[in-house]
Amino acid sequence: MAFMQGGRPSARALVAVTAVAALAALVVATVGTAPAAAQATTIDSCTVIDSPGSYRLAGDIAGGADGPCIEITASDVVLDGGEHTLAGPVVRSTDSLGDGNDGIYAHGTTAAPLTNVTVADLTTVGFDNGTHFENVDGGEVRGVTARRAVMNAIMLDAADGNRVVDSRVVNNSETAENDLTGAARGLYVSGSANNVVRDVTLRDNKYSFLLDGGSTNNTVRTVTSIRNVYDVYLFAADDNTFRNVTSRENVRYAVYAEKNATGNRFVRMDMDTATVTFQPFNVAVRSIPSPTTASVPPDPPNRQTIGQYVEARSTTAPPFSLSLTAFYRNVDLGDVGEEASIAMSRYDNSGGGSAAWAPVEGGSADTASNAVSTGEITGSGPYGYVGAFDQIGVFAPTAAGDASDPPGQGLTPARTDDPPATNVATPVTVETTDAAGTAAPDAATGTGTTASNGPVATGAAETEPAAGAEPTAAATADADGAASSPVITRSGATSPAVETDDGAATAIDDPGTGVFGPGFGPVVALAALLAVALLVSRRRG
Repeated sequence: MAFMQGGRPSARALVAVTAVAALAALVVATVGTAPAAAQATTIDSCTVIDSPGSYRLAGDIAGGADGPCIEITASDVVLDGGEHTLAGPVVRSTDSLGDGNDGIYAHGTTAAPLTNVTVADLTTVGFDNGTHFENVDGGEVRGVTARRAVMNAIMLDAADGNRVVDSRVVNNSETAENDLTGAARGLYVSGSANNVVRDVTLRDNKYSFLLDGGSTNNTVRTVTSIRNVYDVYLFAADDNTFRNVTSRENVRYAVYAEKNATGNRFVRMDMDTATVTFQPFNVAVRSIPSPTTASVPPDPPNRQTIGQYVEARSTTAPPFSLSLTAFYRNVDLGDVGEEASIAMSRYDNSGGGSAAWAPVEGGSADTASNAVSTGEITGSGPYGYVGAFDQIGVFAPTAAGDASDPPGQGLTPARTDDPPATNVATPVTVETTDAAGTAAPDAATGTGTTASNGPVATGAAETEPAAGAEPTAAATADADGAASSPVITRSGATSPAVETDDGAATAIDDPGTGVFGPGFGPVVALAALLAVALLVSRRRG
């Protein structure tokens, strides 16, 4: 191959040299502008992280009985568990509040909180608290599984603007025997605001969520709670929102609100036998399996219930209030004669022999949305009581029809034009753990035991700043007419993604993915283009 013709470079030489120069410039530009990848510091034992940076567990770590296993005292820290386990004792520490014996303890001060701390992809077994953020703002707990915590699986204490996502909280109780006599919590939020909890499964705990005094404007969405004593316990916690929470087989109440917890809203909570939207004020709410149970009578004459049974009780003497909307499916209508006859009814069996079903005063129905509402029920209204924990009533949509008819043999065929389900519970693999924290098969039995009526007050309600902006997306309408953001899911892209504060998914560059396409970095691209240039020069020669 001749590179010189008459003392000048040949056309082939010019092509090759030009290609090499262009590629060299591109490689230099790419390398010069790309940030150097930070090398993660390896952790192989309990330690203190006191400098910003990336850290990664080298393997499983056994924690001691005193002090946290991993303590974080610096901002801008990423702790990647690498799917490893921190294992601690499954016994109560000497501190009655459970402070000190934590799997992970990240903490700043009231005057100088930590920021931007991420704990990801690990399992904690045992400890008083699995993961504990105190005075930590703008952090994230992601992909964490917490098992057999004595006090709190995940705890946010004076921690604002954090995210708990894609995590599992399993079998956390007061003792290793899971007798549920103490105050174990799945996720405990105390004096914290503007946090987001999403895509979390909680199972076999005493409290799935306990929001304590001063916890305001927190958002919980797309959460599954199974076989817990209380799914959500609100203790002087105000203005929190729960969307698309699935509650199954709870021992006592799906929601228990007391100490004047105000402005809390539940949107389409899917209980065992009812899907409801409601706002409780000093009220406990749960679903009831069927009218054959002792607390619910047969259907009233010439009317029938439509498969939604919700019991409400006051948790204190008046004032209390409840606004509740139940949603029915078209297939639930069965032998209902006229859908237009649907109304909310109430049954009260706490007053002796006069108990009976009756229409709810001020109730309404929206058959276009398959929704039936109570209106606002208050302690000073027709359902006011003197003592605490009296039954406000069992509520159910009822409609004209003969309750003695077998389902489907009524006056009008059941409608079949149901819209697609919007809150179908995802099947969850049931598992428990032995004392060592290893998975074992579960017979899927309930945990039913006795439990105390509530926690001891740990703080008075405080005034918190207005909520920060939630992750945004195209708004949809809830069935109760309020606008809401759709559930945010991870990007469907092939590369990993991190959800940003505005709800958008930002791709993380894969080691095998560069600006030149999947699997191509600058060196590979350089070799490929050189080969093309040489091939062209050979053909022209």
